[in-house]
Amino acid sequence: MLRAALIGFGSSGKTTLFQLMTSARETARAAHGKGETTVGISKVPDARLDRLTAMYNPRKRVPATVEFTDIAAAGAAGGAKALVDVAAYKNADALVHVVRAFQDPAVPHPSGSVNPARDAQAMEDELILADLGVGLAGLIDGGTQAEKQAFAGHFEEVEGGFAGGGFEVEAGLAAELDDAVLVVDDDAGG
Repeated sequence: MLRAALIGFGSSGKTTLFQLMTSARETARAAHGKGETTVGISKVPDARLDRLTAMYNPRKRVPATVEFTDIAAAGAAGGAKALVDVAAYKNADALVHVVRAFQDPAVPHPSGSVNPARDAQAMEDELILADLGVGLAGLIDGGTQAEKQAFAGHFEEVEGGFAGGGFEVEAGLAAELDDAVLVVDDDAGG
């Protein structure tokens, strides 16, 4: 079974897509806004399986399934930071990024305007930062000197992307990550 986790910012349509794909309407509505995960399973239609079932009449017919996970963010953010400690997202085989590309005055966009390219880039940036945070935490908890040096090199590449305008990041978070890498650099040198 494929495990796919839906990611995206608030009001992007993640829960609506989840409900359409899994028919788990009531459960998803009950969890909405509470920071809880909802898991639903969708059977994958396959004409080939239908044809083989008709030809061979097996005792049991088992279609392929996809397990979808939806998380109701505690706030309107729903960013990557919220995903780091959620087991269903850590164990997902695929992340399905839902990006809002619709205008609806009844559902205002959290950023004020609909811009799919901006939202996709912002989520990608958050995922990069979340990955860096997980890697940094692992190093602090017991990485070797070589691992710390390698991580510092990777961080400098990513940091260059942020500084060069390839990534957008809040100044406070960039300074926090800089301080963390300086600690890694100090450990690597001493």
